[in-house]
Amino acid sequence: MDAETQLQKLVTQMNAILAKLNAEQQRIADYLVQEEPPFWAFEDASRETVASFITDLEYRDDKAEGGSTTSLPATIPLHGKLCRHVELANEFRTELVEFLREMDKQYTDGGLSLSKYLMEKVQLRRLNRKAVARQYLVLDRKPQSISFMWSKSTTTQKLTRDQAISVVNRRINKEKDKNTLHQLEQEKAALLKLAEDEILARVYTPAAQPKVNIIIGDERMPVKTAHLPIFYPADINDSLPVIIPPGAKGESRPRLKRNDARLENEPLCPLTRIYRYKR
Repeated sequence: MDAETQLQKLVTQMNAILAKLNAEQQRIADYLVQEEPPFWAFEDASRETVASFITDLEYRDDKAEGGSTTSLPATIPLHGKLCRHVELANEFRTELVEFLREMDKQYTDGGLSLSKYLMEKVQLRRLNRKAVARQYLVLDRKPQSISFMWSKSTTTQKLTRDQAISVVNRRINKEKDKNTLHQLEQEKAALLKLAEDEILARVYTPAAQPKVNIIIGDERMPVKTAHLPIFYPADINDSLPVIIPPGAKGESRPRLKRNDARLENEPLCPLTRIYRYKR
């Protein structure tokens, strides 16, 4: 089989996976809009907005960077056998993710990864692979209560002085703004003044993640992440469970982990979030 025929076969394979996934997600979205079951969504998002979120596989913001996070916490009851369609959507999401991971390891004759080549061919150049890798949460029965919250915690990475300088240098090479470049050069100069054997720390504070506490019967489920809508079986006219919405996104400050308490209060390098340890 020549290369061109093999590539076309892979395009057909990816289109087949997408067709199955799109069909199941569209079925769920149509139910939400057309049957008008009771539902809850963050910031009172409309049915149409939630339906679009369910069916959209690409970045919703054209300016979003690859790997950025998209979430829309919501709770949707489903009647009949619709929960099975959500489970199928989860299966096809997994199939798509695993297929693309395998394609990451292979390349076209021009040196382009097959995953990127295929996403271009099926007109999903902006596919949000991080979001597609997530799974819908499908409960086996109606919960008593669902409580949402935002959560984020910092993590630290130990660096040698030279590693820290490399971090700043990489940022300098990418930066175009003169004022920012000046600040980065000052950070580099501050690092060069340190002893070569000094250990530093780089602090990472990820974006707030939606979490959810769910009580079913007398049991409290383990806390789960809630980027995607939550589904459960119910009659179409059943009332919703008690829902406690999250506060405004990012309103609570992240807590530092215990080992971060050993860091100085202010960063040595603010732009690159590099701290010295207290002495």
